[in-house]
Amino acid sequence: MMSKSPAFQFYPADWLNDIKLQSCSLQAQGLLINLMCLMHQSSKYGYLLINGFIPPIKVVKHLLRLHHKTYDKTLKELLKNGVLKEDKDGVIYCERMVKDEYIRTVRREAGAKGNAVLRTQKASQKGTQNTPPSSSSSFSPSSSINTKKKIYKRKKNPSQTQAPSFFPVTDQMRKYAEQKNYIADLEDLTEAFLLHHKSKGSFFVCWYSAWQKWLRNQLDWYPERNVPKGQSPNLNLQPQTYAQAQDAERRDRNKWLLKEMENEKHDSQNHSAGAPKVISKLPKSKV
Repeated sequence: MMSKSPAFQFYPADWLNDIKLQSCSLQAQGLLINLMCLMHQSSKYGYLLINGFIPPIKVVKHLLRLHHKTYDKTLKELLKNGVLKEDKDGVIYCERMVKDEYIRTVRREAGAKGNAVLRTQKASQKGTQNTPPSSSSSFSPSSSINTKKKIYKRKKNPSQTQAPSFFPVTDQMRKYAEQKNYIADLEDLTEAFLLHHKSKGSFFVCWYSAWQKWLRNQLDWYPERNVPKGQSPNLNLQPQTYAQAQDAERRDRNKWLLKEMENEKHDSQNHSAGAPKVISKLPKSKV
């Protein structure tokens, strides 16, 4: 029976690093490739057989379009260097092709057995799931295991509440703001805090603690806004934390982008006058 596989595996690294093969001439290496193609189509994979019989030299040299003397000389070179071998019946074969075919056969049979075992296990599992459990039946690990994954949803804390509709600024909140040296308008801060969490639909256990964290974040991220009501932000304030340094760098980049846009607008207006283009440098990162 002819091989059903349309191709065979070829390893370029093994071909180039094989000492036995590389000691042969290029003519012998070319003959080996043609013989491997014939062995691939053989009924006994890896053996030089045609219709189950050893082919005469005339048949092989006709198939490969070689002179019989050239074929005989080159074949002897391959056999002498151990690239091809000859069994006790005189059949020429490629040891690498025979080994590869043996490995493929073993893996194919093992895979078929494994699939058969899986099919029987699935059928038995379906049968045990469809049949109701009996009180007198013994414990069976295969019937008690549930293969479906359980999805656990995070339960909401019942003590969490949504943003209150009325959240006035109390004396306790003013005292906390004084402790943190917050001198800006506390009513505006509280209103922004409440509107933000209402729009997000936030839930908190303690809204006073959430407000305290909001105030601390304002001091960490936007210290220049900590000025009395009516005054402009202090943009010359030196950053004290990593968050403040990030915010300062962001402002510097925005200023640079605005300046570049103004320069491009100016260049487009003075293009006809031949004015030189002004290019400013991007500010370096301070973080």
